Amino acid sequence: MLVAGSSVLSAMVTTLANRKSIDANTTKTKADAAKTLSDTAIAQSQQMAGQIGELRQALRAHREWDKKMVLKAQQAGLDFDEPPELWL
Repeated sequence: MLVAGSSVLSAMVTTLANRKSIDANTTKTKADAAKTLSDTAIAQSQQMAGQIGELRQALRAHREWDKKMVLKAQQAGLDFDEPPELWL
């Protein structure tokens, strides 16, 4: 009976240890996945920030060109409204 009791106790300890190992592996897997998602989001945000900067630079140049062309058209006697604001 003592042998059977120790086998049951041994099985319970083994099950508990396995459960803790599984929980630790699950936590690590979730943390790794979260880091991957975070790293991807950061990289994409940095890429988009660069693209937005390039777009703003292009729009600034376009805004100046728009104003110059409207002024020339007005000086030539054509009725042109001011170009719309680009909100840069």
